[in-house]
Amino acid sequence: MPRISALITRFRPISNVVALLLLPLLMSGCNRVNDSQPIRLAVSPWPGYEYLYLAHEKGFFAQEGIQLEILELYSLADALRTFTQGRADGMASTISEVVQAASMTDDEIHIVLVTDYSDGADVIIAQQRYPDIPALKGKRVGAEPGSLGIMLLSLALAENNMDINDIEYVALGQAEIPNALLTDKIDAGVTYAPFSNGLQNGPSTHTIFDSGAVPGEIVDVVSFSGKLGLGDSWLASFQRAWQRALDYAQHHPDEADKFMAERERQTVAAFLESRQGLKIVSGLEQAGAVSVLTLNNTIMTTCQTLGRLQSIRKSCTSLHSRIILRVAN
Repeated sequence: MPRISALITRFRPISNVVALLLLPLLMSGCNRVNDSQPIRLAVSPWPGYEYLYLAHEKGFFAQEGIQLEILELYSLADALRTFTQGRADGMASTISEVVQAASMTDDEIHIVLVTDYSDGADVIIAQQRYPDIPALKGKRVGAEPGSLGIMLLSLALAENNMDINDIEYVALGQAEIPNALLTDKIDAGVTYAPFSNGLQNGPSTHTIFDSGAVPGEIVDVVSFSGKLGLGDSWLASFQRAWQRALDYAQHHPDEADKFMAERERQTVAAFLESRQGLKIVSGLEQAGAVSVLTLNNTIMTTCQTLGRLQSIRKSCTSLHSRIILRVAN
């Protein structure tokens, strides 16, 4: 958008009074909430995000006065890339991607919804011959760079008094990890549903670590660029639409689970199993979820971990100050 000062310069022949009257109209163009175009949200496959699709499918966002376009992407790294390149206004992601995004821009990033806490749904899967994390010393471990994968891997290694230098890190896209495991191109990989389907207790692979071992560290959120100027009433509407989706799923479980499972390209049974590793956060729980000290600590811990891995190169204090936790009043 052109700078306001440049736009006003064009109106110098007009009286100062008229220019002042035009200023609010010019500034309104900075607020996408008032535009006719929908707000674009980047979302990748994950059971906890499916309630966003359910809310959209049932018209709950529209009924709450929110124009939302969901951009379907393949992985968390894709969602991060789309957001930071300005092709999306927000993203559904873990805290890791939010911190990464903050390191790539000088703008504020507003967390407006906590969708879930991962309590076992994010996993490290290894070949059967490796019984645990220490057994991976010197072995090939695949993880998606600049995203949740490298973060969970670092946490798992730290839990076992190891670090990234103790393994042979292999950078892979999330979609590449299952096949790399099955074809013995890597010895272990960091993954999650639906990509982990069939691998957790397969004939040649098994789970050796999951996010349940690091409670509260893997948090999924919806965040938007601070440039949108989202007000409290918009946030309240967004959270109401989210809660309406959860309520609908509770009252129509067969229909909702079938819809979400098909979207994830899973059977209903597999979808329900993958969802067991999540704590879905309701609309009523949002104020507590985004204001507790734990989430602020998670942001800082995540930033420090990514810094040690050289995934980010900016001050965590500076980045944290631009990640804003929002709740509706």
